[in-house]
Amino acid sequence: MLRALDPSNALLTLQSVLELPIEESGIGMESSVIYQVAQFDIDLAKSMLPQARNGRTRLRAQIYIGWTLSDLGDTDQALEFANEVSENEREYYYDNLSRNWAFIDMRGAYQAIEQLPSSRTRSRAAMWILYVNEQNESLSDDEINRLKNYLSDDDADELASGDVRAKFPEN
Repeated sequence: MLRALDPSNALLTLQSVLELPIEESGIGMESSVIYQVAQFDIDLAKSMLPQARNGRTRLRAQIYIGWTLSDLGDTDQALEFANEVSENEREYYYDNLSRNWAFIDMRGAYQAIEQLPSSRTRSRAAMWILYVNEQNESLSDDEINRLKNYLSDDDADELASGDVRAKFPEN
């Protein structure tokens, strides 16, 4: 676990964690460094991405950057940043972004669901928003019904099971 990162030593910290072994999850600690850097300098965090040692680590760091952009209220940039994610991992990025967005700003996620690029990504976002709404019940019946119209059968089943999870790409 990393302690709070000193912004003046961000690059040195990145170099240090690159010497550590990759964790059992297959994700290197550099993703955590990039996440912490994103909190104070998105451009620097983005510039660190090529140093990620493998695809899982890079994808995790990209998700962290997307989360940070979303947390800062820059939804358009978070959605646009998906273009930096490899095409076969993009749905996973959107799924994680939607999950974070639903928990941080459910109303904002609801209002921007149409900005997502596909019926699949809108379905996953609707599932996350409905999942969060089950805990705080802040959506109206009309809003809930609107979201249910986005749900695929699989996502509706997942939501009904209560075992809602982000799905890692198979390849």
